Amino acid sequence: MTLPTSTRSRIPPWGRMGLTIAVTFMAFVSVLPLEWVSITGAAGGVVKPFHVLGLLFIGLCLARWPASRFVSPVLRRYPGVYMAYFCFLVWVMAAGLSHSDPYMDGKDLVRAVLYVTTSLFVASFFLHVVGRRTQHLLAWVGVSTTVVLVAGLGLALAAQHVNPVSLFAEAIAQANPDLVAHRLFRAAFSGATESADASANLRHKVFSADLLALFLSLALMPVVRARKRLLVAVAATGGFGIVMLSLSRSLALCLVAVLGLAAVRAFVTKRARPRQANLMAAAAMVTVLMALSPVGALIAARFSETQSIQTRSTAATTGFVSEFQGAAIFGTQRASVAVSPHNVFLLSWLSGGAVGSVFVLAFLVSYIHVWCREARRYFTAAAGWVIPVGQQWVLGIGLLPLVRAVSAGDGLHMVEWTAVGAFLGLTYANRRAVLEGQSVESVISPAEKSLGSAVSGQWWAPTGPQHSSAAPAPRP
Repeated sequence: MTLPTSTRSRIPPWGRMGLTIAVTFMAFVSVLPLEWVSITGAAGGVVKPFHVLGLLFIGLCLARWPASRFVSPVLRRYPGVYMAYFCFLVWVMAAGLSHSDPYMDGKDLVRAVLYVTTSLFVASFFLHVVGRRTQHLLAWVGVSTTVVLVAGLGLALAAQHVNPVSLFAEAIAQANPDLVAHRLFRAAFSGATESADASANLRHKVFSADLLALFLSLALMPVVRARKRLLVAVAATGGFGIVMLSLSRSLALCLVAVLGLAAVRAFVTKRARPRQANLMAAAAMVTVLMALSPVGALIAARFSETQSIQTRSTAATTGFVSEFQGAAIFGTQRASVAVSPHNVFLLSWLSGGAVGSVFVLAFLVSYIHVWCREARRYFTAAAGWVIPVGQQWVLGIGLLPLVRAVSAGDGLHMVEWTAVGAFLGLTYANRRAVLEGQSVESVISPAEKSLGSAVSGQWWAPTGPQHSSAAPAPRP
């Protein structure tokens, strides 16, 4: 499509470099599920494709904008999130000097710094994305990520001579989730780690990446034309089905919670649009049918298995207190930890003792405060959401790291930190538009409006009373 002259004249503020950055970010998110793929010969095989694309994304952002100008607004807005966690990493680096084998070793620290830095740049990036034509492109990230995931799994299983269709059919017929959680994913991820159990559990990281991409697509979808919007929604539905078939309890609960946000809002506000009511009724019907089907029996069997939950609960409660009291100052050594507590706060205690856990607690409290504030705005349909982004799915993006914070065995990884950055960036973009007294129409240039009208049917127009630019801006 040839851009009109008025639009070409608007390219410099965002620029072709901006489009390149958006494409790089889309590629970065698309390869996030490839946790089992390593770049051979690079740093002992610990470098993943998303590490490389994450560094490229940061480098392109720095080439386009000065670092102080690009990231400082986010740092000033969320010091309790980023500065607290950076302080935690500095303390862990110092505390690790007292151990020959610290719980968070040098490679883990380097990765953690990369993850948090990438999250900071993602948050800053989304301040520049909302309302621009690149939002159209990024709305397809869920489709591209699901395609990459399915293709990657297909190739990995083909290399191991495993037929996933027959294995799933056998698991459904027997209502045996171990056939999927162990035989299938152990085979697919066998090259990622020497431990068979770790290979099977890698699915949580893999499918959380796909879930993040699907939430991002649905959040950015309001700018897409109606027919294409239907394609994104259908692809997201298929992606949600794939996530459910991963038999990850934490991801299933996160997905159900996000889908239930609309029902909670309808209950609180005592109103729902006809389309929303029809969608909720259809979702309820599909849920009932699935629960009565053999697939529902398979998922129910997975949720009824409690041995692993009891083991983790013991590791996070009585076992933790009795075993790691001595880690209160400088943390402990990796060899002394038999079972992970699967809790970010307790993992920070193992890495940096009480001081380190205080920094992580500050990070969690600050982040949860932001999420609860946005959730309250959504549930009460309060004024103040003016950007063309799906509020429900933004909350889903923000909820994913919280769910993983109490279920991940080795802390937050690139997927969760990317979700943190996307959530904070989108909410801050909306907040900045509100505080500057702008409506969505004034955020977008006239040239972009005319192009959006021709392509997408005035996608920037406010819809509903919560988008009214005449509403008073809430207090900071």
